[in-house]
Amino acid sequence: DAQKYQLEAGNRVFFQRGCKFRGMIHVVKSGTSSQPIEYSAYGTGLAPIISGMNKVTTSWASQGGNIWKTSLAPGQDIKYLFVASSPQNLARHPNTGWLSSSPMTSTSITNSWIGTQSTANLTGGANIVMRDSPWSYRKLPVLSKSGSTVTFAASGFCCNWESDGWGFFFENKLALLDTAGEWYYNSSTGELFFWAPNNADPNTLTIETSNQSRGVDIGYQISNLKFNNLILEGYTQYAFHSEDNKNVTFNNMEIRYSDKALQIYTDANTNTNSADGHSFKLSYIHDIYNDGVWFMGRNNNHLVEGNVFRDLGTNIQLGANTSGWNLMGINMVGSASKYTIRRNIIDNTGYIGLVATGSSLVEENYVTRASSMLNDGAGISFDHADGLIVRKNIVKDTLYDLISMPNLYEGYKIIGNGIYWGNHCIRNTVVTENTVINSTGSGIWWDHPNCGQSGFSTSNFVTNNTIYDSKFAGIGFSDYGSTT
Repeated sequence: DAQKYQLEAGNRVFFQRGCKFRGMIHVVKSGTSSQPIEYSAYGTGLAPIISGMNKVTTSWASQGGNIWKTSLAPGQDIKYLFVASSPQNLARHPNTGWLSSSPMTSTSITNSWIGTQSTANLTGGANIVMRDSPWSYRKLPVLSKSGSTVTFAASGFCCNWESDGWGFFFENKLALLDTAGEWYYNSSTGELFFWAPNNADPNTLTIETSNQSRGVDIGYQISNLKFNNLILEGYTQYAFHSEDNKNVTFNNMEIRYSDKALQIYTDANTNTNSADGHSFKLSYIHDIYNDGVWFMGRNNNHLVEGNVFRDLGTNIQLGANTSGWNLMGINMVGSASKYTIRRNIIDNTGYIGLVATGSSLVEENYVTRASSMLNDGAGISFDHADGLIVRKNIVKDTLYDLISMPNLYEGYKIIGNGIYWGNHCIRNTVVTENTVINSTGSGIWWDHPNCGQSGFSTSNFVTNNTIYDSKFAGIGFSDYGSTT
Protein backbone atom coordinates (compact mmCIF):
# COMPACT_ATOMS: atom_id res chain seq x y z
CA ASP A 1 0.00 0.00 0.00
CA ALA A 2 2.90 2.38 0.67
CA GLN A 3 3.88 2.09 -2.98
CA LYS A 4 0.42 2.69 -4.45
CA TYR A 5 1.08 6.28 -5.52
CA GLN A 6 4.27 5.32 -7.38
CA LEU A 7 2.68 3.03 -9.96
CA GLU A 8 2.77 4.26 -13.54
CA ALA A 9 1.21 3.19 -16.82
CA GLY A 10 2.54 -0.19 -17.90
CA ASN A 11 3.50 -1.35 -14.39
CA ARG A 12 2.60 -4.92 -13.41
CA VAL A 13 2.04 -5.97 -9.79
CA PHE A 14 2.49 -9.70 -9.13
CA PHE A 15 1.43 -11.71 -6.06
CA GLN A 16 3.13 -15.04 -5.35
CA ARG A 17 1.04 -18.14 -5.91
CA GLY A 18 0.39 -20.25 -2.84
CA CYS A 19 0.41 -17.21 -0.55
CA LYS A 20 -2.28 -15.25 1.29
CA PHE A 21 -2.12 -11.43 1.43
CA ARG A 22 -4.37 -9.80 4.02
CA GLY A 23 -5.93 -6.39 3.48
CA MET A 24 -7.03 -4.34 0.46
CA ILE A 25 -5.71 -3.37 -2.96
CA HIS A 26 -6.41 0.34 -3.25
CA VAL A 27 -5.97 1.58 -6.82
CA VAL A 28 -5.47 5.31 -7.37
CA LYS A 29 -3.37 5.40 -10.56
CA SER A 30 -4.50 4.87 -14.16
CA GLY A 31 -2.80 3.06 -16.97
CA THR A 32 -3.28 3.82 -20.64
CA SER A 33 -5.06 1.84 -23.35
CA SER A 34 -1.70 0.61 -24.68
CA GLN A 35 -0.04 0.28 -21.24
CA PRO A 36 -2.58 -0.75 -18.61
CA ILE A 37 -1.63 -1.31 -14.97
CA GLU A 38 -1.98 -5.02 -14.23
CA TYR A 39 -2.46 -6.99 -11.01
CA SER A 40 -1.77 -10.72 -11.40
CA ALA A 41 0.07 -13.80 -10.10
CA TYR A 42 3.52 -15.37 -10.50
CA GLY A 43 5.15 -18.66 -9.61
CA THR A 44 3.57 -22.09 -9.34
CA GLY A 45 0.75 -23.52 -7.28
CA LEU A 46 -2.66 -22.19 -6.26
CA ALA A 47 -3.70 -18.64 -7.11
CA PRO A 48 -2.69 -16.02 -4.55
CA ILE A 49 -5.40 -15.02 -2.09
CA ILE A 50 -6.20 -11.39 -1.29
CA SER A 51 -8.06 -11.77 1.99
CA GLY A 52 -10.22 -9.66 4.26
CA MET A 53 -9.88 -12.29 6.97
CA ASN A 54 -7.76 -11.63 10.06
CA LYS A 55 -6.24 -14.64 11.77
CA VAL A 56 -7.01 -14.89 15.49
CA THR A 57 -3.62 -15.32 17.17
CA THR A 58 -4.54 -14.70 20.82
CA SER A 59 -5.06 -17.72 23.06
CA TRP A 60 -8.49 -19.05 24.02
CA ALA A 61 -9.56 -19.75 27.61
CA SER A 62 -12.40 -22.07 28.60
CA GLN A 63 -15.47 -20.36 30.06
CA GLY A 64 -17.04 -23.61 31.20
CA GLY A 65 -18.96 -26.10 29.14
CA ASN A 66 -17.90 -25.76 25.52
CA ILE A 67 -17.69 -21.96 25.31
CA TRP A 68 -14.26 -20.38 24.97
CA LYS A 69 -13.14 -16.74 25.09
CA THR A 70 -10.28 -14.72 23.68
CA SER A 71 -9.51 -10.99 23.66
CA LEU A 72 -9.29 -8.87 20.52
CA ALA A 73 -9.09 -5.13 20.02
CA PRO A 74 -12.40 -3.51 21.03
CA GLY A 75 -14.52 -1.45 18.66
CA GLN A 76 -14.24 -3.70 15.62
CA ASP A 77 -17.19 -4.30 13.33
CA ILE A 78 -16.69 -8.06 12.96
CA LYS A 79 -19.21 -9.50 10.54
CA TYR A 80 -17.93 -13.03 9.87
CA LEU A 81 -16.00 -15.70 11.72
CA PHE A 82 -14.46 -18.60 9.79
CA VAL A 83 -12.96 -21.94 10.77
CA ALA A 84 -10.77 -23.22 7.95
CA SER A 85 -12.68 -20.89 5.57
CA SER A 86 -16.08 -22.25 6.68
CA PRO A 87 -18.39 -19.50 8.00
CA GLN A 88 -19.79 -19.97 11.51
CA ASN A 89 -23.09 -18.69 12.88
CA LEU A 90 -23.40 -15.53 14.90
CA ALA A 91 -25.14 -16.62 18.13
CA ARG A 92 -28.88 -16.93 17.41
CA HIS A 93 -32.22 -18.30 18.52
CA PRO A 94 -33.57 -20.58 17.30
CA ASN A 95 -30.36 -22.29 16.22
CA THR A 96 -32.05 -23.49 13.05
CA GLY A 97 -35.37 -22.63 11.48
CA TRP A 98 -37.65 -19.80 12.54
CA LEU A 99 -39.93 -18.46 15.21
CA SER A 100 -43.32 -17.32 13.94
CA SER A 101 -44.98 -13.92 14.34
CA SER A 102 -48.36 -13.66 16.03
CA PRO A 103 -48.83 -10.91 14.96
CA MET A 104 -46.31 -8.68 13.14
CA THR A 105 -46.45 -4.99 12.18
CA SER A 106 -44.01 -2.75 10.32
CA THR A 107 -42.22 -1.99 13.63
CA SER A 108 -42.99 -4.90 16.00
CA ILE A 109 -43.28 -8.66 16.39
CA THR A 110 -45.16 -10.58 19.07
CA ASN A 111 -44.36 -14.19 20.03
CA SER A 112 -44.78 -16.18 23.24
CA TRP A 113 -41.05 -17.10 23.41
CA ILE A 114 -40.15 -13.40 23.58
CA GLY A 115 -42.13 -13.19 26.83
CA THR A 116 -39.86 -15.81 28.44
CA GLN A 117 -36.71 -13.72 27.89
CA SER A 118 -35.27 -10.84 29.86
CA THR A 119 -35.06 -7.44 28.17
CA ALA A 120 -31.25 -7.64 28.31
CA ASN A 121 -31.25 -10.87 26.27
CA LEU A 122 -33.02 -9.27 23.30
CA THR A 123 -31.88 -5.61 23.31
CA GLY A 124 -28.60 -3.72 23.56
CA GLY A 125 -27.05 -4.93 20.30
CA ALA A 126 -29.39 -7.78 19.37
CA ASN A 127 -30.71 -7.98 15.81
CA ILE A 128 -33.91 -9.43 14.48
CA VAL A 129 -33.66 -11.24 11.13
CA MET A 130 -37.09 -11.57 9.60
CA ARG A 131 -39.07 -12.23 6.48
CA ASP A 132 -41.53 -9.42 5.87
CA SER A 133 -42.73 -10.13 2.34
CA PRO A 134 -42.61 -13.01 -0.16
CA TRP A 135 -39.51 -11.46 -1.73
CA SER A 136 -37.50 -9.97 1.14
CA TYR A 137 -35.57 -10.67 4.34
CA ARG A 138 -34.35 -7.92 6.63
CA LYS A 139 -31.88 -7.55 9.49
CA LEU A 140 -32.74 -4.76 11.94
CA PRO A 141 -31.59 -3.78 15.46
CA VAL A 142 -34.04 -4.52 18.26
CA LEU A 143 -35.01 -1.23 19.92
CA SER A 144 -37.08 -2.35 22.89
CA LYS A 145 -38.99 -5.20 24.51
CA SER A 146 -42.28 -5.20 26.40
CA GLY A 147 -43.87 -8.45 27.47
CA SER A 148 -44.05 -10.73 24.45
CA THR A 149 -43.39 -7.95 21.92
CA VAL A 150 -40.18 -6.43 20.54
CA THR A 151 -39.97 -3.26 18.48
CA PHE A 152 -37.50 -2.37 15.74
CA ALA A 153 -37.02 0.24 13.02
CA ALA A 154 -39.62 0.27 10.24
CA SER A 155 -38.99 -2.62 7.88
CA GLY A 156 -40.28 -1.15 4.63
CA PHE A 157 -42.52 -3.88 3.27
CA CYS A 158 -44.00 -5.95 6.08
CA CYS A 159 -46.62 -8.57 6.41
CA ASN A 160 -48.24 -8.47 3.00
CA TRP A 161 -51.95 -9.17 3.54
CA GLU A 162 -51.38 -11.32 6.60
CA SER A 163 -49.91 -10.33 9.99
CA ASP A 164 -49.44 -13.81 11.49
CA GLY A 165 -46.94 -16.46 10.55
CA TRP A 166 -43.90 -14.58 9.26
CA GLY A 167 -40.59 -16.21 10.19
CA PHE A 168 -37.90 -14.51 12.28
CA PHE A 169 -35.00 -15.18 14.64
CA PHE A 170 -32.79 -13.18 17.01
CA GLU A 171 -28.99 -12.94 16.92
CA ASN A 172 -25.93 -11.22 18.36
CA LYS A 173 -26.22 -11.69 22.13
CA LEU A 174 -24.06 -13.86 24.38
CA ALA A 175 -27.22 -15.30 25.97
CA LEU A 176 -28.09 -16.82 22.57
CA LEU A 177 -24.76 -18.69 22.24
CA ASP A 178 -25.84 -22.23 23.09
CA THR A 179 -24.63 -24.65 20.40
CA ALA A 180 -21.56 -25.66 18.43
CA GLY A 181 -20.58 -23.37 15.57
CA GLU A 182 -21.85 -20.16 17.21
CA TRP A 183 -19.87 -17.07 18.19
CA TYR A 184 -20.36 -13.63 19.73
CA TYR A 185 -18.12 -10.55 19.81
CA ASN A 186 -18.56 -7.85 22.46
CA SER A 187 -17.45 -4.71 20.66
CA SER A 188 -17.16 -2.60 23.80
CA THR A 189 -14.78 -5.02 25.59
CA GLY A 190 -13.15 -6.80 22.63
CA GLU A 191 -14.11 -10.22 24.02
CA LEU A 192 -14.77 -12.93 21.42
CA PHE A 193 -16.76 -16.00 22.52
CA PHE A 194 -16.94 -19.21 20.49
CA TRP A 195 -18.32 -22.74 20.71
CA ALA A 196 -16.21 -24.55 18.14
CA PRO A 197 -17.53 -27.26 15.79
CA ASN A 198 -17.40 -30.76 17.30
CA ASN A 199 -16.73 -29.18 20.71
CA ALA A 200 -13.09 -28.68 19.72
CA ASP A 201 -10.55 -26.58 21.57
CA PRO A 202 -10.31 -23.43 19.39
CA ASN A 203 -6.59 -23.18 20.22
CA THR A 204 -6.15 -26.14 17.85
CA LEU A 205 -8.08 -24.52 14.96
CA THR A 206 -7.38 -21.91 12.30
CA ILE A 207 -9.90 -19.20 13.16
CA GLU A 208 -10.28 -15.98 11.20
CA THR A 209 -12.57 -12.98 11.58
CA SER A 210 -13.57 -10.42 8.98
CA ASN A 211 -14.18 -6.70 9.35
CA GLN A 212 -12.50 -5.52 6.12
CA SER A 213 -15.13 -3.91 3.91
CA ARG A 214 -13.46 -4.01 0.46
CA GLY A 215 -10.91 -6.15 -1.31
CA VAL A 216 -10.10 -4.24 -4.51
CA ASP A 217 -11.18 -0.60 -4.25
CA ILE A 218 -10.63 1.44 -7.41
CA GLY A 219 -10.59 5.18 -6.87
CA TYR A 220 -12.70 7.72 -8.72
CA GLN A 221 -12.23 8.12 -12.52
CA ILE A 222 -9.41 5.61 -12.89
CA SER A 223 -8.91 3.84 -16.22
CA ASN A 224 -7.10 1.02 -18.01
CA LEU A 225 -6.57 -1.65 -15.36
CA LYS A 226 -6.28 -5.44 -15.53
CA PHE A 227 -6.91 -8.02 -12.79
CA ASN A 228 -6.02 -11.65 -13.51
CA ASN A 229 -5.51 -14.94 -11.67
CA LEU A 230 -6.28 -13.75 -8.13
CA ILE A 231 -8.64 -14.95 -5.38
CA LEU A 232 -10.58 -12.40 -3.31
CA GLU A 233 -12.23 -13.61 -0.10
CA GLY A 234 -13.73 -12.55 3.21
CA TYR A 235 -14.97 -9.00 2.58
CA THR A 236 -17.93 -7.57 4.44
CA GLN A 237 -19.14 -5.12 1.80
CA TYR A 238 -17.68 -5.57 -1.72
CA ALA A 239 -14.82 -7.82 -2.75
CA PHE A 240 -14.39 -5.62 -5.85
CA HIS A 241 -15.60 -2.01 -6.05
CA SER A 242 -15.39 0.43 -8.97
CA GLU A 243 -16.96 3.87 -9.28
CA ASP A 244 -16.98 5.94 -12.47
CA ASN A 245 -13.98 4.19 -13.97
CA LYS A 246 -13.14 3.10 -17.53
CA ASN A 247 -11.74 0.01 -19.21
CA VAL A 248 -11.22 -2.35 -16.30
CA THR A 249 -10.76 -6.03 -17.21
CA PHE A 250 -11.32 -8.85 -14.74
CA ASN A 251 -10.31 -12.30 -16.02
CA ASN A 252 -9.81 -15.74 -14.50
CA MET A 253 -10.53 -14.48 -10.98
CA GLU A 254 -12.26 -16.13 -8.04
CA ILE A 255 -14.40 -14.35 -5.43
CA ARG A 256 -15.77 -16.18 -2.40
CA TYR A 257 -17.01 -15.78 1.19
CA SER A 258 -17.99 -12.12 0.89
CA ASP A 259 -21.15 -10.02 1.12
CA LYS A 260 -21.21 -8.79 -2.51
CA ALA A 261 -18.70 -9.98 -5.08
CA LEU A 262 -18.62 -6.91 -7.34
CA GLN A 263 -20.25 -3.50 -7.24
CA ILE A 264 -19.85 -1.41 -10.37
CA TYR A 265 -21.17 2.15 -10.54
CA THR A 266 -20.82 4.32 -13.62
CA ASP A 267 -22.54 7.46 -14.76
CA ALA A 268 -23.89 7.75 -18.32
CA ASN A 269 -21.07 10.15 -19.21
CA THR A 270 -18.34 7.75 -18.05
CA ASN A 271 -18.63 4.79 -20.43
CA THR A 272 -19.59 6.51 -23.67
CA ASN A 273 -18.00 4.09 -26.16
CA SER A 274 -17.08 0.43 -26.34
CA ALA A 275 -13.48 1.01 -25.24
CA ASP A 276 -14.68 2.56 -21.96
CA GLY A 277 -16.61 -0.45 -20.64
CA HIS A 278 -15.46 -3.05 -18.15
CA SER A 279 -14.96 -6.72 -19.04
CA PHE A 280 -15.64 -9.54 -16.55
CA LYS A 281 -14.76 -12.93 -18.03
CA LEU A 282 -13.93 -16.54 -17.19
CA SER A 283 -14.19 -16.10 -13.42
CA TYR A 284 -15.70 -18.16 -10.60
CA ILE A 285 -17.90 -16.31 -8.12
CA HIS A 286 -19.35 -18.48 -5.37
CA ASP A 287 -20.45 -18.61 -1.74
CA ILE A 288 -21.47 -14.96 -1.79
CA TYR A 289 -23.91 -13.93 0.92
CA ASN A 290 -25.69 -11.15 -0.94
CA ASP A 291 -25.54 -10.23 -4.66
CA GLY A 292 -22.96 -11.63 -7.08
CA VAL A 293 -22.64 -8.57 -9.33
CA TRP A 294 -24.43 -5.32 -8.56
CA PHE A 295 -24.40 -2.77 -11.38
CA MET A 296 -25.59 0.68 -10.33
CA GLY A 297 -26.06 3.96 -12.19
CA ARG A 298 -26.28 4.26 -15.97
CA ASN A 299 -23.72 1.69 -17.04
CA ASN A 300 -22.79 1.27 -20.69
CA ASN A 301 -20.63 -1.10 -22.68
CA HIS A 302 -19.86 -3.55 -19.88
CA LEU A 303 -19.34 -7.20 -20.79
CA VAL A 304 -20.03 -10.13 -18.45
CA GLU A 305 -19.12 -13.33 -20.28
CA GLY A 306 -18.21 -16.92 -19.57
CA ASN A 307 -18.37 -16.75 -15.76
CA VAL A 308 -19.75 -19.22 -13.24
CA PHE A 309 -21.90 -17.81 -10.43
CA ARG A 310 -22.87 -20.38 -7.81
CA ASP A 311 -24.53 -20.32 -4.36
CA LEU A 312 -25.33 -16.62 -4.08
CA GLY A 313 -27.62 -15.24 -1.38
CA THR A 314 -28.43 -18.63 0.11
CA ASN A 315 -27.26 -17.97 3.70
CA ILE A 316 -30.01 -15.77 5.10
CA GLN A 317 -28.24 -14.93 8.37
CA LEU A 318 -25.19 -13.61 6.53
CA GLY A 319 -27.05 -12.13 3.54
CA ALA A 320 -30.13 -10.41 4.95
CA ASN A 321 -29.87 -6.63 5.07
CA THR A 322 -32.17 -3.65 5.51
CA SER A 323 -32.81 -2.99 1.81
CA GLY A 324 -35.04 -6.03 1.28
CA TRP A 325 -34.10 -6.29 -2.43
CA ASN A 326 -31.06 -8.51 -2.70
CA LEU A 327 -29.79 -12.13 -2.79
CA MET A 328 -29.43 -12.06 -6.60
CA GLY A 329 -26.90 -13.37 -9.10
CA ILE A 330 -26.48 -10.41 -11.47
CA ASN A 331 -28.47 -7.34 -10.48
CA MET A 332 -28.63 -4.39 -12.90
CA VAL A 333 -30.07 -1.05 -11.73
CA GLY A 334 -30.49 1.87 -14.13
CA SER A 335 -32.93 2.36 -17.01
CA ALA A 336 -30.34 3.95 -19.34
CA SER A 337 -27.91 1.04 -19.11
CA LYS A 338 -26.51 -1.06 -21.94
CA TYR A 339 -24.62 -4.28 -21.16
CA THR A 340 -23.80 -7.58 -22.76
CA ILE A 341 -24.43 -10.54 -20.44
CA ARG A 342 -23.43 -13.67 -22.32
CA ARG A 343 -22.70 -17.38 -21.76
CA ASN A 344 -22.66 -17.31 -17.96
CA ILE A 345 -23.78 -20.07 -15.61
CA ILE A 346 -25.88 -18.77 -12.71
CA ASP A 347 -26.67 -21.61 -10.33
CA ASN A 348 -28.56 -21.42 -7.02
CA THR A 349 -29.49 -17.87 -6.07
CA GLY A 350 -31.59 -16.83 -3.10
CA TYR A 351 -33.77 -14.62 -5.27
CA ILE A 352 -33.62 -13.63 -8.95
CA GLY A 353 -30.84 -15.16 -11.03
CA LEU A 354 -30.35 -12.27 -13.47
CA VAL A 355 -31.97 -8.81 -13.51
CA ALA A 356 -31.64 -6.97 -16.85
CA THR A 357 -32.43 -3.38 -17.75
CA GLY A 358 -32.08 -0.68 -20.41
CA SER A 359 -31.09 -1.78 -23.91
CA SER A 360 -28.87 -4.66 -22.81
CA LEU A 361 -28.21 -7.93 -24.60
CA VAL A 362 -28.77 -11.05 -22.48
CA GLU A 363 -27.96 -14.18 -24.43
CA GLU A 364 -26.91 -17.82 -24.11
CA ASN A 365 -26.85 -17.86 -20.31
CA TYR A 366 -27.76 -20.93 -18.25
CA VAL A 367 -29.78 -19.95 -15.18
CA THR A 368 -30.84 -22.67 -12.78
CA ARG A 369 -32.22 -22.95 -9.23
CA ALA A 370 -33.16 -19.28 -8.91
CA SER A 371 -35.37 -18.11 -6.01
CA SER A 372 -34.26 -20.89 -3.68
CA MET A 373 -34.71 -18.76 -0.52
CA LEU A 374 -37.63 -16.48 -1.46
CA ASN A 375 -40.89 -16.51 -3.38
CA ASP A 376 -42.25 -14.50 -6.32
CA GLY A 377 -38.84 -14.65 -8.00
CA ALA A 378 -37.56 -15.57 -11.46
CA GLY A 379 -34.62 -16.92 -13.39
CA ILE A 380 -34.40 -13.80 -15.58
CA SER A 381 -36.30 -10.60 -14.78
CA PHE A 382 -36.37 -7.08 -16.20
CA ASP A 383 -37.84 -3.63 -15.58
CA HIS A 384 -37.18 -0.20 -17.12
CA ALA A 385 -36.26 -1.71 -20.48
CA ASP A 386 -36.19 -0.09 -23.91
CA GLY A 387 -34.48 -2.11 -26.62
CA LEU A 388 -33.60 -5.05 -24.38
CA ILE A 389 -32.92 -8.39 -26.11
CA VAL A 390 -33.22 -11.65 -24.15
CA ARG A 391 -32.41 -14.58 -26.42
CA LYS A 392 -31.16 -18.16 -26.50
CA ASN A 393 -30.98 -18.51 -22.72
CA ILE A 394 -31.80 -21.69 -20.81
CA VAL A 395 -33.75 -21.15 -17.57
CA LYS A 396 -34.30 -24.29 -15.53
CA ASP A 397 -35.79 -25.27 -12.15
CA THR A 398 -36.93 -21.90 -10.84
CA LEU A 399 -37.78 -22.53 -7.18
CA TYR A 400 -39.65 -20.98 -4.25
CA ASP A 401 -39.45 -20.99 -0.44
CA LEU A 402 -42.47 -20.77 1.86
CA ILE A 403 -40.97 -22.07 5.11
CA SER A 404 -40.80 -18.63 6.76
CA MET A 405 -43.89 -17.20 5.05
CA PRO A 406 -47.54 -17.56 6.13
CA ASN A 407 -50.24 -19.03 3.96
CA LEU A 408 -51.36 -16.18 1.73
CA TYR A 409 -53.96 -16.33 -0.99
CA GLU A 410 -53.49 -18.91 -3.73
CA GLY A 411 -51.66 -16.58 -6.13
CA TYR A 412 -48.82 -16.07 -3.66
CA LYS A 413 -48.34 -19.61 -2.40
CA ILE A 414 -45.91 -20.73 -5.11
CA ILE A 415 -44.39 -18.33 -7.62
CA GLY A 416 -41.12 -19.11 -9.34
CA ASN A 417 -41.28 -17.81 -12.91
CA GLY A 418 -38.76 -18.61 -15.61
CA ILE A 419 -38.68 -15.20 -17.34
CA TYR A 420 -40.50 -12.27 -15.72
CA TRP A 421 -41.60 -8.97 -17.26
CA GLY A 422 -41.77 -6.52 -14.36
CA ASN A 423 -44.01 -3.66 -13.35
CA HIS A 424 -42.18 -0.65 -14.80
CA CYS A 425 -42.01 0.71 -18.32
CA ILE A 426 -40.86 -1.87 -20.89
CA ARG A 427 -40.71 -1.00 -24.59
CA ASN A 428 -39.11 -2.37 -27.76
CA THR A 429 -38.04 -5.50 -25.92
CA VAL A 430 -37.60 -8.91 -27.55
CA VAL A 431 -37.68 -12.27 -25.74
CA THR A 432 -36.86 -14.96 -28.29
CA GLU A 433 -35.45 -18.48 -28.70
CA ASN A 434 -35.20 -19.12 -24.96
CA THR A 435 -35.81 -22.51 -23.35
CA VAL A 436 -37.64 -22.51 -20.01
CA ILE A 437 -37.89 -25.81 -18.10
CA ASN A 438 -39.68 -26.73 -14.86
CA SER A 439 -40.79 -23.37 -13.45
CA THR A 440 -42.81 -23.53 -10.24
CA GLY A 441 -44.78 -20.54 -11.55
CA SER A 442 -45.09 -19.71 -15.26
CA GLY A 443 -42.53 -20.16 -17.99
CA ILE A 444 -42.86 -16.51 -19.06
CA TRP A 445 -44.96 -14.16 -16.93
CA TRP A 446 -45.99 -10.68 -18.08
CA ASP A 447 -46.87 -8.67 -15.00
CA HIS A 448 -48.15 -5.10 -15.17
CA PRO A 449 -45.52 -2.89 -16.83
CA ASN A 450 -46.54 0.73 -16.44
CA CYS A 451 -45.09 3.74 -18.26
CA GLY A 452 -47.11 6.22 -16.21
CA GLN A 453 -48.02 9.45 -17.95
CA SER A 454 -45.89 8.54 -20.96
CA GLY A 455 -48.38 5.84 -21.98
CA PHE A 456 -48.42 2.08 -22.42
CA SER A 457 -45.55 -0.35 -22.68
CA THR A 458 -45.42 -0.95 -26.45
CA SER A 459 -43.62 -2.77 -29.28
CA ASN A 460 -42.57 -5.79 -27.25
CA PHE A 461 -42.21 -9.26 -28.78
CA VAL A 462 -42.18 -12.81 -27.38
CA THR A 463 -41.28 -15.23 -30.19
CA ASN A 464 -39.99 -18.76 -30.79
CA ASN A 465 -39.49 -19.75 -27.13
CA THR A 466 -39.68 -23.33 -25.89
CA ILE A 467 -41.46 -23.79 -22.55
CA TYR A 468 -42.38 -27.00 -20.76
CA ASP A 469 -43.15 -28.41 -17.31
CA SER A 470 -44.39 -25.10 -15.86
CA LYS A 471 -46.70 -25.39 -12.84
CA PHE A 472 -49.09 -22.62 -13.95
CA ALA A 473 -48.90 -21.28 -17.50
CA GLY A 474 -46.49 -21.42 -20.39
CA ILE A 475 -47.01 -17.69 -20.93
CA GLY A 476 -49.20 -15.71 -18.52
CA PHE A 477 -50.48 -12.11 -18.33
CA SER A 478 -51.64 -10.32 -15.20
CA ASP A 479 -53.38 -7.31 -16.79
CA TYR A 480 -53.85 -5.24 -19.94
CA GLY A 481 -51.45 -2.36 -19.25
CA SER A 482 -49.42 -2.89 -22.40
CA THR A 483 -49.40 -4.04 -26.00
CA THR A 484 -47.35 -7.09 -26.94
